[in-house]
This record gives sequence, structure tokens and C-alpha cells, in this order.
Amino acid sequence: MRPVVTITLGGRDYPMAPTFDAANKLEQEIGAALPVLRSLHAEHRLTMETLGQVVLLGLQSAEVPDATYDPHEFTAEHIAKRLFEMGISGDAVRGPVTDFLDALCYTPEHLAKKRLAAAEAEAEFVAAMSSSAS
Repeated sequence: MRPVVTITLGGRDYPMAPTFDAANKLEQEIGAALPVLRSLHAEHRLTMETLGQVVLLGLQSAEVPDATYDPHEFTAEHIAKRLFEMGISGDAVRGPVTDFLDALCYTPEHLAKKRLAAAEAEAEFVAAMSSSAS
């Protein structure tokens, strides 16, 4: 099972579920494969509208029993405006969207391996920089 990702919009936490339906709808509605979307996001090349669509489809794929909201009443434009208010390049937006796209593209096991490899590479870089500064 892929992990649910939480995003905070307007001071309220909302779950985004990385499901097959969300992945399929994203590819169909945006017209790009998931790895391409992930890459474009990493390069800060997604439009606000596309970011809104990504978050909206994530919200709509999450099943929340007893929710006090209906994510199907939201629009991509409404979400995009919230993301703009939060700062589309800030950690509050980039982190959850990155985590959601990663969860759509990778199994939890593969993602854990990728993150471990990235952490090890960063540690080696820091160690190399520290030894060269001495």
C-alpha cells in the first residue's frame, strides 16, 4: 500500500491518496506520463493550474470517512489559488506535491531505497567537502 500524503490548505490538513485512479486521471487530464510530471515538478516547470490539478486529483482519490468536506466540490483553480497564496515554490507546497508524485511513481520499497541512496550520497559529499576544507 502506498502512503497517503497530507497537504495543508488554508490551515487545514487534507489527505492525498496515490491510487491507480489518481495516476490514470493525471496522465489523461494533463497529457503527460507520471515520470514526466515528476521531472517537470522537480525542475519547477509545472504551471499553477497543473499543480492545482495534481493536488485536486490527490484529494479526490482519498477516501475520508466522516469528512466534513467533499473534495469533489473543489476545483483545480480553487486549489491553485490556495497554492499561490502559500507560495508555489515553498516547502509547504513542494514537499507534499513531490511526495505525492513520488508515491505515484514508485513502490514504497523502491522509494525508500532511492531516499537512502540520496542520503548516503549527500553524506559522502559533506564528508568530502569537510575534508577538503581542512
